Amino acid sequence: MSRPFPPVLGLATAILGALLLPAPMVPALGLMVTPAIASHLAGMQRQAARRLRRG
Repeated sequence: MSRPFPPVLGLATAILGALLLPAPMVPALGLMVTPAIASHLAGMQRQAARRLRRG
């Protein structure tokens, strides 16, 4: 585990932050958070593929 916290915790924090922010900020936050989650998931898939190849 190279990451300091599980992705679920980060996602929950992002959702909680979005709920606490004023409404105009929510779409902007979504635009920032969504690519981060997508790249994170892609990185996890690459790691899993590497593990499978190493056997």
